[in-house]
Amino acid sequence: MKKILFLLFAAAAFAACNDDDGAPKVRYASTNDGIENGYLQGVNLHFYGTSTVTDAKGGTFTDDEAWFEFAGGPESFSLYMHKTRFAANMPGVEMRLYTVPYTPESDKSLSFSKKEIIPYALKENETGGVRVTSPWQSM
Repeated sequence: MKKILFLLFAAAAFAACNDDDGAPKVRYASTNDGIENGYLQGVNLHFYGTSTVTDAKGGTFTDDEAWFEFAGGPESFSLYMHKTRFAANMPGVEMRLYTVPYTPESDKSLSFSKKEIIPYALKENETGGVRVTSPWQSM
């Protein structure tokens, strides 16, 4: 009987200490150890904030909930764009850029330049799974 009471007490204590409200917890880095001497170190880097897109006619759209993730090594990176939108009426789409070469700039920065960037998109398939589509294929 004492064991059951102890287990009930322990379960109640753990439940009382649980502060998880279901919302994702974001921990912001105080240092950047993902880039050393201008090279990515294999640590995924997440950037949260806003992104502004300018269309061919000069119109702009700002997404206030932008989330970009860089993953890569010493020669190239992949850019994951989570729930990205390029227009107000566009639903958020998971997009990827694979194997983008970059140039180390300084200790904690790098740069890349591409004349044209066309991302791959994740799209649900007929069975509820996800498939990667070729750039802009039947969105």
